[in-house]
Amino acid sequence: MPSRNRDIASKGSETPSPEQDTGHRLNEIQRRACRLHHQHGATCGGYTLEEWLEAEHELDEENKRPENKDHVH
Repeated sequence: MPSRNRDIASKGSETPSPEQDTGHRLNEIQRRACRLHHQHGATCGGYTLEEWLEAEHELDEENKRPENKDHVH
């Protein structure tokens, strides 16, 4: 029974684990890299390393901007 209680307690947690957070970030980068790939004229799926790095850089810059931070007005 203790393992079932642990499972129930972990399901109630709203804070993502570092693995979930990393997975979410990688998915965001991948989606953006694919979008960049199509903007650059590609007609099929995928992306280049340069597009991946550009997408990663753009997301990093967006996360640094103060307007993306939670503000109390």
